[in-house]
Amino acid sequence: MLLSKAGRYDEAISLIRSIAEIANLFALFVNDPTSFSDWKTYSENKRRSKFSPVKVRERLELLNVIPPCDSERYSWFCEVAVHVTPHTKPQMYQSNARPSVGAIFQEDGFKKVIKELSLALASVSSAVIELAKLEDSKRSEIAKHTNILLSFT
Repeated sequence: MLLSKAGRYDEAISLIRSIAEIANLFALFVNDPTSFSDWKTYSENKRRSKFSPVKVRERLELLNVIPPCDSERYSWFCEVAVHVTPHTKPQMYQSNARPSVGAIFQEDGFKKVIKELSLALASVSSAVIELAKLEDSKRSEIAKHTNILLSFT
């Protein structure tokens, strides 16, 4: 939130991409419990190969599970905030704005960050409800806050 308040939307989107990767990974663990033990025991090289963001999405799709962050959204995260393309327009979120290197507050950029962050966090917390061995009152509390996050999307 501090990045978006400061007008650094691309940087915020970059961090949200990491949360979205975790959301997909947790979704895989929920829908394929053996994948969690594999993830924990594989060597670093094998884990990177078998659990890369694209491999996790592909495995979710093989399980007929819609990934919390699908390939289209993931590509947008990458192209806007991580990997420069010929079409990259840094920090440009208002229709009348010009690309900028510095931080300039843009209401549409702030709203986009809130929406994407809320969706990514809600996806992670939904999986935590399934994965963590929590008592019912804690699970209910997380579910309540997850629904609040979803109201921002």
